[in-house]
Amino acid sequence: VLWVGGVKPWKQPELFIKLARACENENAKFIMVGPATDERYLKKLEECAKGIKNFFYVGEVNYFQTEKFFKEASIFVSTSSEEGLPTVFLQACANCVPIVSLNSNPNDMLSKNKIGFFCGGSFEEFVEKVKYLLRYPEICKQYGENAQRFAEREFNLKSTIDKLEKIF
Repeated sequence: VLWVGGVKPWKQPELFIKLARACENENAKFIMVGPATDERYLKKLEECAKGIKNFFYVGEVNYFQTEKFFKEASIFVSTSSEEGLPTVFLQACANCVPIVSLNSNPNDMLSKNKIGFFCGGSFEEFVEKVKYLLRYPEICKQYGENAQRFAEREFNLKSTIDKLEKIF
């Protein structure tokens, strides 16, 4: 289970750590990738993560290394308090990885396209949906394939140029 982003309070990485703790009995690793610029905040997160054996913080990596994590992920999760259309959603989709988002569902893309789950701010539902995808790999795979088709359809070069032409 992958979390990628800047390690900042509004991204709420502590909820990813809490998710890892809630899923300790699942057969999964929880990988957090991203730069931390506030040393005090990072120390607070490290304290929260103490003793959680399925949680790993990688730190900052370049884009190509991030791609490697997406290719190996089964599920991508977002804990941000708010987002527009995050590029990490597009990376997840392009890599056939379903998304479980606590607070963000741009244009209802997750549910409308069956590429993941939007939990409407409910942490309990967030945990439930991640466990569901972990326990039912065939459904997880289907959502990932839907995500990849969605990315290919909506964000291919021709589609993007057509959308830009309409704007101009």
